[in-house]
Amino acid sequence: MKTGSGKSRSWVRIPTHPLSAFRVSPRVPPPGASSIPLEEPVREDCVRVVTAASAAADPIFCIPGSMKAATVYRRGNHIYLHASSKTTAGVWIATPPFIKTDCGSSPSDIGKSVLEALDGSHTPVPHPTKWNGLIAPLLEQAGVKSWGTFMRKAHCLDLEVAEDRLKLIPHRHLGAREGFEPMLERAFDVPSTSSLNHIGTALVEALALCQ
Repeated sequence: MKTGSGKSRSWVRIPTHPLSAFRVSPRVPPPGASSIPLEEPVREDCVRVVTAASAAADPIFCIPGSMKAATVYRRGNHIYLHASSKTTAGVWIATPPFIKTDCGSSPSDIGKSVLEALDGSHTPVPHPTKWNGLIAPLLEQAGVKSWGTFMRKAHCLDLEVAEDRLKLIPHRHLGAREGFEPMLERAFDVPSTSSLNHIGTALVEALALCQ
């Protein structure tokens, strides 16, 4: 396993909404932040802040469709996965499939779920005209009515595939108001061509690193 990847997204923080946008909030401009213009405003609670010294320093900003992504949550005795797809406006949103599996599932079954989620990641997809309901399948699977209720007891993990590497990025839970933030120092990657058993085992190990 090796840590670090120049092609990964450089998240500063995932706020309390799971949808994400490549945009810097004008109220919280982090040092060295860069943004990609959007065709229309995005709700502040849907924003993920991105930092990169420049597009050249983070090639994923320059190569449309060069990365597949998915998000994983562990909540109670279950693992939830969904694809993340980039819209025509440069926004990463939750997209099908929405998958629920038991924490006690075999590594091979978990690995299969990972690949199914990543396979649903596409670039570009149409930019939403309505934001309500995008994560309704996730909430329904968990038996809750709101994202706030879901995330209070959840751990979060990002998955990214670029070239031949699958990167797993554990997150730290900062509370209901602050959401999650990536712990890049704990991120690691494995070959994307690894066996289902290896991928499933890596996912379980990465979830154990979440806080």
